[in-house]
This record gives sequence, C-alpha cells and structure tokens, in this order.
Amino acid sequence: MPNRYLAALFLLLLTSNAALATFETSITSENIKIRPWDAAPRTKTHTIDAVKGEWVATQIITRTQDRSTSGIDITATPPQRKNDYLPSLSFYKEYNHDLMYASRVAGGAGEWPDALIPKKDPYYHEERNAFPYDVKLVSKAYNVWGYNLTGQWKINRRNSAQHPPQPLGEYTGNEARVYHIKITQPGQAGLAQFVWSDDDGATWSPPQTVPASPTETIPLSNGISVQFPVQTKDYATDDEYEFFANTYRNDVIWAETFIPEDTAPGTYTSTITVTADNQPPQTLNLTIIVHDITIPRTSSIPVWYLASRNSISAGHAQQINPGGDWEALFDDYLEEGLKHRITLDGLYPFLSWNGTDITNWDVFAAKARPYLNGQWSYGAKASFLQLPRAPPHDSFFNLIFKETIKEYDLKEYRLDITRENYSLPFIMGERVTLQNGASFRNLHESQPYFADEVDGVLKPGTNMTGTQSNATATLTAATPSETFYLDKLDNLLAQEGWLDKTYNYMIEEPTWPNEYSSTNYTDTPAPQTMTDAIRQTSTSMKAINPEFKNFAVEIYQEEWEDAIDVWVPSIAGCGRTGYVDCYASRDKQDIVQWSYAACGTHHCYRTGDDTFTKLPTHIIDANFTNLRGMYWLKYNGNITGDLYWRVDYQFVFAGHSTPIDPWENIWFAGGNGDGTLFYPGRPNIVGGTHHIPISSLRVKAIREGLEDYELFALATQRGLRSDVLDAIKDAVGTDWYAYTTLPTPAAMDHARKEVITLLEGTCYTPARAGDVDCNSEVNIYDLTLVGSSFGTTPQSPDWNRKGKRANACSTTELSPRVGVEDLNCVSQNFGNAD
Repeated sequence: MPNRYLAALFLLLLTSNAALATFETSITSENIKIRPWDAAPRTKTHTIDAVKGEWVATQIITRTQDRSTSGIDITATPPQRKNDYLPSLSFYKEYNHDLMYASRVAGGAGEWPDALIPKKDPYYHEERNAFPYDVKLVSKAYNVWGYNLTGQWKINRRNSAQHPPQPLGEYTGNEARVYHIKITQPGQAGLAQFVWSDDDGATWSPPQTVPASPTETIPLSNGISVQFPVQTKDYATDDEYEFFANTYRNDVIWAETFIPEDTAPGTYTSTITVTADNQPPQTLNLTIIVHDITIPRTSSIPVWYLASRNSISAGHAQQINPGGDWEALFDDYLEEGLKHRITLDGLYPFLSWNGTDITNWDVFAAKARPYLNGQWSYGAKASFLQLPRAPPHDSFFNLIFKETIKEYDLKEYRLDITRENYSLPFIMGERVTLQNGASFRNLHESQPYFADEVDGVLKPGTNMTGTQSNATATLTAATPSETFYLDKLDNLLAQEGWLDKTYNYMIEEPTWPNEYSSTNYTDTPAPQTMTDAIRQTSTSMKAINPEFKNFAVEIYQEEWEDAIDVWVPSIAGCGRTGYVDCYASRDKQDIVQWSYAACGTHHCYRTGDDTFTKLPTHIIDANFTNLRGMYWLKYNGNITGDLYWRVDYQFVFAGHSTPIDPWENIWFAGGNGDGTLFYPGRPNIVGGTHHIPISSLRVKAIREGLEDYELFALATQRGLRSDVLDAIKDAVGTDWYAYTTLPTPAAMDHARKEVITLLEGTCYTPARAGDVDCNSEVNIYDLTLVGSSFGTTPQSPDWNRKGKRANACSTTELSPRVGVEDLNCVSQNFGNAD
C-alpha cells in the first residue's frame, strides 16, 4: 500500500478516536486543588513570579470527555533564558483519595487529590508507576469506612474483604453517578451475596451471588460491569464499596523546580508536552519570571513537626529497601521534610540511659550532624532540635524489630492522667510514679510509648512498665542524679553550634479543672504544685546552661513567666467566642510565641460547623490557600515558630493485625488527614524497588507558605513590615489565628507580587552588602519606570555588587532614575528584553 494511503488511514483513525474521546490539557496555578469532577481551568499558558532560593510549581490538568483516554505521559524542556537554564521540571501524579465524611462544612466527601507520586523519585532515581496513566470516566472502587462521630476518635467499621471490586467498561450515562456495592450475605466468593446501587444508595438491586471466579463479569448499568478479585478474607455483612462515574474526568500532574541562588534574573520559558494513545501531542507554555531577590533555603523560624520511627516502619510494612537499612529510609524522610522547610523530630537515634551512667554522644552526633548542618543534597538545615530524652527514641525502633510484628495487635497506650494530679513531660530521666507502685520514666504525650497486647493482656514494651492505662500520677521534678549528663550534652551542642536551635519540650497541654476543656480555654491559674515543679526544673536546666530554652504548649501563664521561654497556644481556641484571649500578654514585648494547629481546627469528633471555616487547617478537604495562608497569619501576629503534632500518625495502624493502610484511609479525630501529611512510598503502591517518602499537596502548601513568610521577613529586615501588612490584608485579613478574609489564589498572587515590587523598588542608606545605595546607585528594576521595551523584567547585566556596570558603554554610573537618553547604552549592556 502506498505510504500516502497509510498516512491517510492513520489520520482517519486518529480523527475517529478523537471524536470519541475529547482529550484536553491545560495549565494552572499550584494554589488550586482540582478534583476529578471540577470545572477545571482551560488555560494553555501560565506565568509564575519567583525569587531565588524557593521552589515554584504549577499543575497540568488532563481531562477526558465522552470516552476514556489511555497512555498519558509528560515531558518538558528545561526552563530557559538564552543560555541560562533552570533545573528541569519534576513531575508528580496527584493521587485521589475517597473521603467518607467532610472534615468541616467547608470541605466535602468524595474524591480529593493529596498524595504526590513522582515520575522519577529524587532518592534512587527510579521510574515509578505513576506514568503513563489512564483517565477513565469511571473511578476505581474504594472501601467504604464507618466512623464513630459521637465522641470517640475511632473507625468503627471496616470491610472484612479489603480488595474492592474492579469497575470495567465505558460509562454511557449522561450525568454524574455514585455506585455502591454492599454485601448482604457473608461468606467466600461463590456463596456471599451483594446488592448494588447507581444512585448513591437511594435504591438497590435484588441480591446477586459474588462470582466464584475473579474473571467473571457482572453487568451493572450504563455500560459498567464489575469483577470481584480474590480476597484474603471472606466477605462480611455490610462490607461496602463505592466508585464514581461521569461524562468527563480530570486527573492532574504537579510540576515543580527549584530556583538556585545563583540564577540570573529574567524570564525563563518551558514547553510542556503531553502525549496520549491515539491523540496528537498537546503543548503548554510555562513562564517563570525570576526576580533579583533571594530567600534562605533554611526556615528562619523553627518549624517543628513530629514523626515516629515506629510509625514509619509500620507504614512501610516492616519491609526495607534491597541492600539498604532503616536508617537510610528515616534519613529520606528527614530530607523530604527539609526540602519543604519542615524539621521532623523523632527519627534519629539518641543515647542509651541506664540511670547511673551515660554512653557517649557519637551515634547521636553522627546522625544529627548532616541534618542540622545542611550536609544533604538540598542544603537546608534543620531549624529545631528537641533536647534529647532518655530512654531513647530508638527504643521504639528496637521494639518493632526485636519482636515479631505479626504476633500482636500493636496498640498505642497513653496514661490518662486524672485532673486531680498532673503529669509533666519534663526533661529526660523524669520519673512518674503511679498509685499502684509502677514507675514510668519520661512520660511524653506527644511521643507515646507502645506496649504489646496479646489476647487482651497488656505486655509492657521497652518504655512502659505497669498495666493501667487509666492511672493517677504524682509529679516529681527531675533530680540532679537524673540530669547530670546534660553537662556532656551541653558541650556537644556548643561545639556543634546547635544551642541556638535546641529547645526543651517542658509541658504539653496540661490539664487542670476547666483548662483546655472541650468548651473553652480559661485563664484559671495553674495549681501551685505544678508551678513549683516547672520552676524547679527550669532552674536546674538554666544552671547547666542559660541558653537552654523551655517551651510550653500552653497559653501564657504569668506564674510561669520566669521558667518558660516560648509559649505555643493552639490556634483552634485563641480568639474564638467564649475563649480567653491567648495573646493578652502582647503588651510584654519579650514574650516569644509560636502557634500550633491540631484537630480543633475542624472539630475533633465530627464535621465542624461554620465557626471552623476561617481557621487554617491541615486537613485534605480544605483549599490549598487555606493552609498556605496560615503562614501569612503568623506573619500578621509576629508568630515566630510553627508546631504540628504528627506527620505520620496513621502509618502505625498499618502494623495492626487488622491493618488500616494510610493509602486507603487517613481519617482521624474528626478530620481527613489530621496528623498524617506524608504517605509510605512502598513499591507495591508507587512502583520501583526502593521505599521512599511520599509528600502531599498539604506539604507543598506548607512549603509555599513558609517561602512567603521568608519573603515577608526579608521585607521586614528592610523596614517594610507595615507595607507588607498592608499588602496582604486584602488576601487574609489582619488576625493571626483566623482569616477575616478567606484567601483566594488571585488575592494571594496579587499580594505576593506587591511584596516583590516593594523589595525591588527599595534602596537603603547606608547600603548593606549587596544592596543599592540610595545616594548614587540604582536598583536595576528601576528601569521599568521609563516604559521601555524591557517590560517588567529586564535582563540581568554584568553588574558588580555595588551597583556599577561592568564593561559598560560608558564608565559613568547610572543615575538614580535612568532617563530615556541612557537607553541606547543600557540596551548594549543588558541585551534585549526576554
């Protein structure tokens, strides 16, 4: 057959398929969460204003209509400006999660994107399984979970048969539908019976038998059928699954790159190409305008998020990389945090403690040194070091691997201290004595100890002695014999230069009548016994080194002022109706205050009502700008630190005998994703051969917000704080804990550009290193004032750091405001506009 006929046949087939499946691509801001059924933007170009030292990101939407599209993949040219290049874009497939309940009324049930699976991971450079992918009109099927929403924090129903049916076929309906499959008669395949619904459970089909063969197809409606896979457990009554169908669907790609500090300012462009089976390639254009402003890679404020070696090992199913070890995986998590300006605590091993002697600190120092000194690939440094405690955190690690995980249902036990007595998580070595005579050392609520339960009997773990989970405790402050080793630690911290970022976690949400109750915060003074113990312990520590800093997760207490260096109240309670003003101490200029968020930002037991809508939150079903804007609120209130209670909490439940995989469900304490910001990158989920950490859209929002904070802080250093506050008030309002204006992508972009403009247009007297002297030198971006062809971002000249031109057509300095007569010279020296 002549070649021209083959070509014509190919075009005919292409046109025919295109008519069946309308496949579109578009590019948009990172500030929007795009759900599968959203009316997504249709733009083909996107522009980002960037500064040096930050990451920039965009999203590529792949949308199919009327028919599924398969084999979708993506490539891009490196962002280029003449002979200058930015690092190539990295691509991640946004993984959709099915949420059973809304965390708060501003959220919603159904599919939401969160986990980000890399095309090629940054640790082992393995191609993962996210690409190529298919966009189908029918989602995969999800397990339906049940929750106790009446006051308990637990999942109260889960499927016995955990492998959902597989939807097949092409959806032929003309409207969105939610399909359900529910087991009505228990048993194995061939005996169990099910019913199905295509109207979200309003009506149900007659019962049918689950096929004995996993390849047998059962038709449902609108062209859809299902197959039932092989199960490891029999079906149980009320096992339920759901999936979604519509006439179109979006799947989204996250793309990002880093702007190095030595990047030449100017306009960089990248062409992004999306390909798919039987579809012509589609191109999108990304423009990155790099401004001559630099922010640090390391967060200038402490950003302390807690993690657990035990949880991570459980989330990765006690499997380890081929030829590797667990320490390498923990390091990957630490580095993943630093890439997002987050310091993760709890993942490096500490010393051993036997009550009378102390091992040397070499193991701890060797592990912590690259993390705290910025020696890993990205170069960021940890911003926080919790004063290490004994017994060591690595005892969690030893417990998991010295015992056979399958022998127990691993559960978490905390002491439920009665309100008549108090338990303070003081410095390492603290003893808490229970009424039954058992002794607990180093009780610490935010790093709970684990015990093993076999046949309902509690078997104490490495860090837990005693058998009561609801005990009365009495407090004894740390004694000199239990704190002597701090002298040795002090030497290490001073030698390594870590003292300035070392904090002692003195006390966390103490309980006394009415304080931190479910109804309100109060300013009721703490009991004298608690105050005395806090002062005593602080005095002991300060005697060793006055630079040791104590922080308390608590509202300001005047009685403790001489013992606490940093106050960390929860944003969930401060300022709400009926709650005490947590920042009533603002007239005291020497008070240092951070803030933290937890389940109170959405409601700890059920879907939060409208009163929660204006609180920033870490939940999945909240806008991207809601979490990014949290750091704008911190800037409003001069909040100088960030605490979050856990990033991997739900991982631990993967280690239970009835596991809950965080990829399947991360609902906790009334919220979707509360306490779990990362996902365990197991090869059976993400492909490849090595285990890796998987970040989420929420981690990206945190990073973007912290980068904004650095930009604002830079302006503050230059005397522009009031201007920044004025620029951002239209985007987030003026409070520190809640939005008086709900942030939108457009408002945040506009405010950020205003701050960049402030920084570009400012000169200083006297000039700092690298700044422009107002008396005689010019900021290059003043060139935009003359309305020249340079546009908004002229090219960077060969410019020395004092503002004079090098190799210029004139040896004279530029005037403070360049005139039209200078433009010919300028154009020779700078080149043409991008």
